[in-house]
Amino acid sequence: TTNAYATNTSLDANTDVNIDAINSGEIKSTVVAVVLGGGAISAAIGGALAQNSIGYDQNGDEDAIEVQAYLSDSSVVAGGDLSLLADSEQIVNAGAGAGSLSIAVGEGNAFSASGSGVSTVNKVAANVKAGILDSSPTSSGISITGVIADKVDVSAKDTSDIKADVGAVAVGITVGAGSTGTITLGVSLAENIINTDVEAYIADVASLTARDEGVFLSADQSSTIKATAVAVSVALGSSGSNGLSLAGAGADAHNVILGKTNAYIDNSSIYSDHTNTSSVANAGAVSLTAINTSDITARIAAVAATVGLSGNSGLSGAIGAAIAYNNIGEKLDGTQQAIEVQSYIRNSSVDAGGKLVLDTDADLTIDAGAGAGSMAISASGSTALSGAGTGVNTTNNVAANVKAFIEDTGALKGTYSTSIAADSISVTADDISEITANVGAASLALSFGSTSVALTIGVSLARNSIDNDISTYIDDIDSVSSRSTSIVLNATNSATISTESVAVSLAASFGSTGIGLAGAG
Repeated sequence: TTNAYATNTSLDANTDVNIDAINSGEIKSTVVAVVLGGGAISAAIGGALAQNSIGYDQNGDEDAIEVQAYLSDSSVVAGGDLSLLADSEQIVNAGAGAGSLSIAVGEGNAFSASGSGVSTVNKVAANVKAGILDSSPTSSGISITGVIADKVDVSAKDTSDIKADVGAVAVGITVGAGSTGTITLGVSLAENIINTDVEAYIADVASLTARDEGVFLSADQSSTIKATAVAVSVALGSSGSNGLSLAGAGADAHNVILGKTNAYIDNSSIYSDHTNTSSVANAGAVSLTAINTSDITARIAAVAATVGLSGNSGLSGAIGAAIAYNNIGEKLDGTQQAIEVQSYIRNSSVDAGGKLVLDTDADLTIDAGAGAGSMAISASGSTALSGAGTGVNTTNNVAANVKAFIEDTGALKGTYSTSIAADSISVTADDISEITANVGAASLALSFGSTSVALTIGVSLARNSIDNDISTYIDDIDSVSSRSTSIVLNATNSATISTESVAVSLAASFGSTGIGLAGAG
């Protein structure tokens, strides 16, 4: 927790008043496991596990860190500017890898098994807030607390970042005069969650006056998840008679970004003058800006390959699967919890000597790439059977409420009137969220023998959804006045989805009797 604040205090300064809370946290984690096995009957299993969290307790429950800069129940008279800044930068950099190799060599009945697994869980939760608050308003609904400064600047910023790279490799080799066998399995798992609330606010303040340079509130969130998960499984078997080679590989990543990015004035009275220093840029302005540029980049790959050689019967099988779930505004269980990106004035009066601007921008991006490949080759002097299958599934969802508005909810109607006045009034909300998904699956099966069968299947799926609500409005305000130019309300939705999905499957058999079956979708 990092808090900078003044509470129940009267501050009087000849120049500036600055209240800053800055928190930078970083976790670096690298875990590697390598296992080797050898002998007539050989087995090797390797595993690596990494769990990293910021803002969670030992039980894994969310206990968000606080980064706050605020005034509470206090008055300020500053000869210069009043500035409040809450800035959080939380970084998790996790790498985990596991490898296993087993080799079995014998005159007969040789067997080899190899498995490797990797799992990493990374979480960040933070409340990043900067504001001016009176928690004890008078009976009229507005407090007696007053703030006077040349310029009032309230800013909250978060740049949480998770980078997770996981990889698992399993290799099994068997050489024997007869019977033989090889089984391998590689699995990579990654789970990454960022949940941060970013707020810049003025709430329950009876009188706030900026003498010259304006009132500025800014909430900025840029959460980033970059996840790479790779799994490789290889099985090689050779025998004078009979034979078995099986390989499986799976990679799975779940990435989630949640939270709020709000800049607002609530239940307050704001006056911004510009007569004293009219040459200052944006003199007399009142500006509220909320920006969220969070993004998820995921690269998932799984490869499984088997080769079986036998003097008589032979069997080779390979399965590869890659799964990616990427959600912005949706929890791990699939429940929608839309991201909030909002700039608003509620139940308040604002008199701006310059322009009044409410600007909300959302640029929420998911870039997902997932691929899986499998190959099975079986060769025998008599009967040979090979099978290969791959599956790829990526699900990408974005849900956000992107709003800019001025409203009176009626909670205090009859107690005081709400009015908005400025040289110009601009209320805008823009959404340029984007999902890009590229998925591919390829499988190959070859079978050689007097009687041979080859089977393959490849499936590639991509499901993408953007469910954003973009709106701007002015509602139930007693008086709205633009003294010089126009009143503009603009809501723009430019969200895009781009998807490429490819599945390739090839089966070939060679022999006096041969069957080859292939399917792709």
